[in-house]
Amino acid sequence: MQASEILVIFNGPHAYISSSWYNHLNVPTWNYIAVHVYGTVRMVEGEELFHSLAQLMNKYEKHSADPVTVEKLTPAYMQQAMKGVTGFEITITKTEATHKLSQNRDHESYTNIIHELDNRNETESAAIANAMRKNESALFKD
Repeated sequence: MQASEILVIFNGPHAYISSSWYNHLNVPTWNYIAVHVYGTVRMVEGEELFHSLAQLMNKYEKHSADPVTVEKLTPAYMQQAMKGVTGFEITITKTEATHKLSQNRDHESYTNIIHELDNRNETESAAIANAMRKNESALFKD
């Protein structure tokens, strides 16, 4: 069977941007960060999937007070749980990363947007505000 190219989209943080935050009349928009990965996919099953899940659990459980490991689960339980998992591996052929972070705005509007996003007290808005702060000095060289 010949492998087909696939596209996987990893969405980063995103937030609605009100045009009331600009110092001029305009329409609202959306700020975002995303990565598109192209490649070929290979399904992972059986023992390979079992070992992959064991590695995943060991990595993320290692700091738990009572870590869950595959050794603590019965083989029958793991086999049943694995029926609900679709394992795959992507051989990446191309990666495209993009972002829209109000980079087309003047410095005053840009600063207002960051301030308003911070005032929302939302995780996504805060992440976009932080990404905008990181880009600010490159956009507005004084």
